[in-house]
Amino acid sequence: MSKILSCDLHDYLEIACLYRYKVKLLSNAGESYVGVPQTTLIKAGSPNKQEVLLFCCENGEEVELELLTLREMHVLTPQAKFSSVKFR
Repeated sequence: MSKILSCDLHDYLEIACLYRYKVKLLSNAGESYVGVPQTTLIKAGSPNKQEVLLFCCENGEEVELELLTLREMHVLTPQAKFSSVKFR
């Protein structure tokens, strides 16, 4: 069985996608991304059912970020329903 992100943490990503929050994501590798999460999905052709976040960076570039590589998410949108989440 492949590892997946826990449901409660997955919910925060879904809320950020639903409300189109502008966020800053930090990865375990130290990379950071600023933009708007679009949706989560299972990467096509992935033998271990890798979950990814489709993310639109503020420069317009779309990237797929593996959910298990995320360390933190900080919401930059004022008056959001939450302010930050630690995935690890």
